[in-house]
Amino acid sequence: MIKYFSELVILIILIFISIEDVKTMTVPASGTLGVFLSGAFLCLSGAETPAFYFKGWLVLTFTAFITAFLSKGLGGGDVKLFSALGFALGALEGIKLFVYSFLLSGFFVLLIKILPGRIVVINRLKQKKEMPFVPFIAASAFLIFTKNLLYCL
Repeated sequence: MIKYFSELVILIILIFISIEDVKTMTVPASGTLGVFLSGAFLCLSGAETPAFYFKGWLVLTFTAFITAFLSKGLGGGDVKLFSALGFALGALEGIKLFVYSFLLSGFFVLLIKILPGRIVVINRLKQKKEMPFVPFIAASAFLIFTKNLLYCL
């Protein structure tokens, strides 16, 4: 029960971070801290071993940092958020989150390229060179948490 409550808290935080990222292209540190603290709450609850959470943090931090370094497309706030989510999810679910986020964003970019420019939002997105990434991270987290919840029912 604690796990699902923590996942709900993380999703709510991700919604607020997503809105901020869309508006300002920044990821607030307070939101990232909230996600990390939710992961710490899970760790202290004994749902898994502390090593489980530490491995998730380590794997996702390393993966996000290397991706940001090589691509120069992933910002520092996104790396910190992936790191906090890795701590909350563990290594396997964290890697799934990472992959899903990039797949969703790639699919969205393809839609922007394919759809006609009559839609105002599409026109604005086509003019930008940068795109907020946190909404895709949040959508991926929602997919993972929903799958986990449905699997346990």
